[in-house]
Amino acid sequence: MTNLELDGTSRMLRALAWAQAAGIAALAMLLLRPGEVPPAPAATAADAKAEGNQAPAEALAEAAVRAPEQPPVAAPLQVVSAAVAPRSGPTGTVLFGRVVDESGEAVSEGLVWLRRVGEQKQLATIRARQGHSEFAIAGLPPGRIEFQTHAAGYKQQRGSIDIPAGVPRVRHDIVLEPSWLLTVKILTPEGKPLHEELQAASKERPMLWHVEVGAVVTATKPDGDFPLTPLREIEIGLGRWRGATGIGAMMRDGPKPPKDTAGVIEIDKKQAVWASAVMRHHVLASVPVEPDQAEVTLTVALEAVLKDLCCIRGRVVDAATGAAVANALVGFGDLQSSGSGSKTDEQGRFEVKDLRPGLLSVQIRGDKQHSRRDFVRLAPGQVLELGDVPVFEFRTIKGRCEGMVGKAEEGRIAYTPLDPVWHPAVQHYTESARVAADGSFTFALADGRYLVRASGAGSAVVELDTRTLGDQPLVLQLKPEAMLRLDVQSNGEPWELALFDGSGREVYRRDLRDGWKLPLPFLPGDYRAELTGPNGKTETRQVHLGAAGADLRVP
Repeated sequence: MTNLELDGTSRMLRALAWAQAAGIAALAMLLLRPGEVPPAPAATAADAKAEGNQAPAEALAEAAVRAPEQPPVAAPLQVVSAAVAPRSGPTGTVLFGRVVDESGEAVSEGLVWLRRVGEQKQLATIRARQGHSEFAIAGLPPGRIEFQTHAAGYKQQRGSIDIPAGVPRVRHDIVLEPSWLLTVKILTPEGKPLHEELQAASKERPMLWHVEVGAVVTATKPDGDFPLTPLREIEIGLGRWRGATGIGAMMRDGPKPPKDTAGVIEIDKKQAVWASAVMRHHVLASVPVEPDQAEVTLTVALEAVLKDLCCIRGRVVDAATGAAVANALVGFGDLQSSGSGSKTDEQGRFEVKDLRPGLLSVQIRGDKQHSRRDFVRLAPGQVLELGDVPVFEFRTIKGRCEGMVGKAEEGRIAYTPLDPVWHPAVQHYTESARVAADGSFTFALADGRYLVRASGAGSAVVELDTRTLGDQPLVLQLKPEAMLRLDVQSNGEPWELALFDGSGREVYRRDLRDGWKLPLPFLPGDYRAELTGPNGKTETRQVHLGAAGADLRVP
């Protein structure tokens, strides 16, 4: 499952973005000779040359080439980060250019990710912001670089750039194509915006604030609900949903849409599709949409949403003693937002209503104990009796990695509980921790058995029982990794990948998204890949992962 946690408002996000931009600009100033100033961005390269000056991208590239005895870094403002090994002097090639639309105008907002072919780590991130889309990345060795784009209103694109040997500068403008924008209205049978009806009802039922109805498009009409998701919104289908209400609106920049608009779906290919109103994975209504159609209306009654909300009851107990835990905070949320709820009574009992269906993480905290981050599965309209819900005292596990390959900071340690779940509706969740520069790592666990997997700076897979670990640090002996090159071309349909090693242990599980093309690091060896498609059927493939890696195309 995706280990993703996004909390906060747009104000916090914008403040962080501006702070980051200011830091990068300051770093860029260090690259320039004393007395030089960064070139002012121009509308186009032609405009700058007409005034007798260098175009901003070219000036950035020349400044990067001239900067003496400085490590290769990204250009100011437009490149958020660059993972290039330090060298002395102006070694390597400077890649520079602009992010533009088909008419040559700068893209106002967008991201471009770059990585070397066959490598997992990200090389650099180009950020177009407020119409300033010039970039320059210094110190690149010869070879091919892959890029992927993400910009509101444009198609998501992939491509490659060749860096020849012995060439100091290479210009490559990244040209984005507009996507098909489908405006979505989700109205009640009375013609009222559903999100306004939910907002009004939340005054009496506060948990309805978490309830959002979005939209997806698929090539065919859904014949039921989509697979469960731990996220606030599902990530399947042919388009990208940009919500105009709720949390989605907080994350959205640009002009405010009309009040009756639920959001916009960006679609890369114009074709006949089906648009569906969804509450997470649960399908509420579907209608056909023709190519080039600008707007679609989905009709969903408020009562239909309310009857599909769920309730969870249970009793919080100390896992060690079985005693009831009073006054514990109880919540159930997705991985992108916390879950508010209630407190336990003197007998440890709780009841949380108006929960969305799907996968929700258990979030219980007492004075000294709290729950593991397990998931509960909720069907639409279900009342789930969990019985006794255990909470634990967590202990800190310290460890170190030995035999690392590359930078230690690129390593991660994932850990998954192996003990049986405490209820049939519960499934375990894989969490992870970063590896520090010195190879050390720390995480907190409840006592029990875990599968621990290191990746990113070398691989290791071990089973751990914290009850027999003692006070000694956990030492992971890493070995070189091989890349499983994943290529997902599913036409928007949902697929899941589960990977098992030669001993039958599950070492990886992930919902896949159409268009994904990325390398996944594992220990070399023989694996069994189980691919579960939209019809619920599972296809098994044998994968031999040698030192040169292997390819896995889905479906």
